Amino acid sequence: MATGTVAHGTTTRATTRTRPPSVRRGRARFREILAGALSIAAGLALVAVAVPLAGSGLAEVPGNSVLRHLYEGNPGPTALRRLIRSREASLDWRETGRTAKELGLARMMLAESAPKMERVRQYALAERALLRGLALAPADPYAWTRLALVRMALARAPEEVAGALVPALASGPNEKALLRPTARTALYGWEALGEEDRRGARALVGSAWRADPVGTAADAAALGRAELLADIVLASAAHSR
Repeated sequence: MATGTVAHGTTTRATTRTRPPSVRRGRARFREILAGALSIAAGLALVAVAVPLAGSGLAEVPGNSVLRHLYEGNPGPTALRRLIRSREASLDWRETGRTAKELGLARMMLAESAPKMERVRQYALAERALLRGLALAPADPYAWTRLALVRMALARAPEEVAGALVPALASGPNEKALLRPTARTALYGWEALGEEDRRGARALVGSAWRADPVGTAADAAALGRAELLADIVLASAAHSR
């Protein structure tokens, strides 16, 4: 009796072909080669991730001690340049928002004590580094406030300062350390703010005044904004009654 499958009224005999040993060996060898290639590819992928991480971390080491003392005051040009070199070397390995912002902060502080022409150059480089960092990690009121201050130092238009101030207000207006510097940028860029942003800026300037009236008044006087500050403070006092 014939065995097989029936299609359209015809009977076909099923046949089984046995592959030669050489074919079986070839297929097994191919699978071994493929598995090895995949293992190598996975290893290379891990190396591609690990090497930049390690290189970036090692590059930062010379500047880390400077960074730890940075918030206690300006450590001086020599230390700041060491921090700048370390962050630039780290960014050559791997782009991170944190590292770029640290570079911007270091250049900003270096500009403060630099001669006039060098000061302008360092502030411009600080602006570039801060923008680079904020493009990667935008939720940072400290970096936005620094960007606004740098643009003020470069005598940029109020619109450009307000462009950094608005996200600073949105991301952390109640940070105590930011009250006075952010209020200073708000007074500078006041005309460029929309009404909604002015409401936030008024509250911020009022908080800065209550926290440090002498310093806030000095900032307003230096900017020629003493009358604006008085209007904001009086309006804030009337509103709180």
